[in-house]
Amino acid sequence: MEQDIHNMSDHDLLVTMHEQVKNIRADIKELKEGTSEKLSDHEIRIRRLETWGAILVGVSYALQFYFNFIK
Repeated sequence: MEQDIHNMSDHDLLVTMHEQVKNIRADIKELKEGTSEKLSDHEIRIRRLETWGAILVGVSYALQFYFNFIK
């Protein structure tokens, strides 16, 4: 359905370009929505890792205290 640009009238060319720009805008919107979902998933994972890291550091200090001073 693609026509040669040189043989198109101005109006037909503008209509074709308008449709292509609408499709590009829809693709960009879809890409942005997917990206924001991925970022929120990564933020959740990072928070979990930080929490577990803090717990492990606390446990290691408790074990170190136990083995150095109590035993």
